[in-house]
Amino acid sequence: MKKNFFIIFLLFTLLVNAEKSELIFTTTLLPEKDTVWVFVPEKKSNHNLPVVFMLHGYSGNYSQWNRIIDLQKMANQYQTIIICPDGLFETWYVDSPVIKKSKFKTFFFAVLLPSIRNLYKIDERNIFITGLSMGGFGALHLFLHKPYVFRAAASTSGMLWLGEMPNRFGLEKIFGTNMEVLNSFSIINRIKELRSSNKPVLIDCGTEDFFYNQHKAFVIKAKNMDYKFVWKAEKGSHNANYWRKSVQEQFSFFANYYK
Repeated sequence: MKKNFFIIFLLFTLLVNAEKSELIFTTTLLPEKDTVWVFVPEKKSNHNLPVVFMLHGYSGNYSQWNRIIDLQKMANQYQTIIICPDGLFETWYVDSPVIKKSKFKTFFFAVLLPSIRNLYKIDERNIFITGLSMGGFGALHLFLHKPYVFRAAASTSGMLWLGEMPNRFGLEKIFGTNMEVLNSFSIINRIKELRSSNKPVLIDCGTEDFFYNQHKAFVIKAKNMDYKFVWKAEKGSHNANYWRKSVQEQFSFFANYYK
């Protein structure tokens, strides 16, 4: 990790209970402190455990997923460490081409992931990532940057085509107004990269979701490019009721690939 990535890097571990921890990072890579919740299975193990990174949606924070579903229960059920970083309302989990001090992708791989490796007994063969909405985009974006790090990836209700709604969800602030930039980041235009990763990917979206049409376009384009992935479309909208169900299916999907 290069020292010039940040002037100050503070890491505090605050025990909330015996299983859940709170980590707080201060770094010049981000415009403000990043709080991360970590859920560890209650049943102690001598073995290194799988890890699932869970990214929240636009305008949410590190606590969003735990408000949707009991993450301690999920950690216990799957004997998995769950990591919930803060996307700081609208970072979109990228290194912004507009804001110099908004480099979430670099933060993730240069600061967060190494810290998790140092603090917890994780199984390097079993690192997974998922997210909802903005986090669904972010999960696939981070996965595509270093697919060899992850065993598999998933997205629920993710924004796969940023150019469809360029003036919404803080996109202008993070990406600017250049459509070429928005399209270059869009997952729908990175199918070749997904295919070449040779890793399992699950993408789902509710049929009443306002992102559903772009998901259908993604599926058609993927089929034309002979990219095979797991696709699920079920009745539901862009809300917690849908995500509560879909994330349980995603954890079952990940568990199939535990080594």
